[in-house]
This record gives sequence, structure tokens and C-alpha cells, in this order.
Amino acid sequence: MNISTFISLRYLLHREKDSTIKFMIRMCFAGIFIGTFSLMLTLIIMNGFEKVIGEKMRNINAEIIVYSPGNKLDFGGISNALKKEFDPYLKGVSCNSFKQAILDDGKTQSVIFLKGINPTTEPSVTNVADRIVRPLPKEPDRTGLLQQLLQPDHILVGHKTAREHGLSVGQTLTLLIPEPGGKKKINLKKT
Repeated sequence: MNISTFISLRYLLHREKDSTIKFMIRMCFAGIFIGTFSLMLTLIIMNGFEKVIGEKMRNINAEIIVYSPGNKLDFGGISNALKKEFDPYLKGVSCNSFKQAILDDGKTQSVIFLKGINPTTEPSVTNVADRIVRPLPKEPDRTGLLQQLLQPDHILVGHKTAREHGLSVGQTLTLLIPEPGGKKKINLKKT
């Protein structure tokens, strides 16, 4: 038995102890109990938030992303190599492309990020189709929804961007997309 345990037991078990010390000991134990309880409650709540946010974020992007800045990747070669090596563990493979663009709504211009996806393979790696709220799908299981909506010259817009620019389903947009130019200038392609 160490000295701190010995002293603690002497104070707790001594019959003729001072009432002030008795009150202080009870207050210390109550303080330790309340502090420990509040820390555990905070930990449990934060753990729940972390799980929910993690699940939502995990479904927006694929779990593994292969990225090459400035260079085009050989999607077919990478896809075949992954399927050959990891086929039993592979849920799906899809390609996409990111680009910045300027959204011109007539009154203002805003920089946005465009993500080009393959509508046939994207549902195997993300749940983008499950997040579409307008137009409502005709099919309850949303199978092939991205293929129906993403025809040539069609885009999906997030609800915040649509609200900020007053966009609605079926409306025509003007996008200015940067194209490779000289060292000191940027060419914008109007789409």
C-alpha cells in the first residue's frame, strides 16, 4: 500500500474526524465524479457526431482517390490493374475530372468547381444519385438516375449554389471554362 492510499483511508475511515475535513472529502469526490461524468458524456456525444459526419463524407467521395496533378491518367490501365490485383475486395472503379470554372448568371460571376463524372460507373463508388432532390426520380430505387439526368450539356448543381444564383431545374447556365493559353493570359471558353 502506498502512502497516498494509506492517508486517504485514514481520513475516510477515521471515526473522530473533523466535520470540515469530512465535508471537503465529500466535495472532492463529488467534483471528481461530476468532472469524469461530464467528460465521458462529451466523449460519447462527439464520437456519435464523428461517426455520422464520417459516414456522410465517406459517401460523397470514393474511399481511395488516385490523383495526378497536371497529367492525365490512363483510367483503363489503372482500372484493369486494380481489378486484376484486388477484384475480390473492389466495390467499384470510376473516373472523374476536376476543373475550376466561372458561373455567369448575368448579374454576377462566381468561381465554382466542376466535377466531371462517368454516370454509369459513379454509383459504384459514391452515393451522388441518392442525394439528388430535384427533379425527383421516376424510379423509386434510383437505378440509372445519373444516366438519365447527365445527358450531353447537362450538369447537376448543389442546392446552395442553386439558391445563391437563383437557378432552377432546366435553366440554361453560362460557364466560362479556362483553357490552356500563353504564359501571361488565360483563355476562357464560353459553354
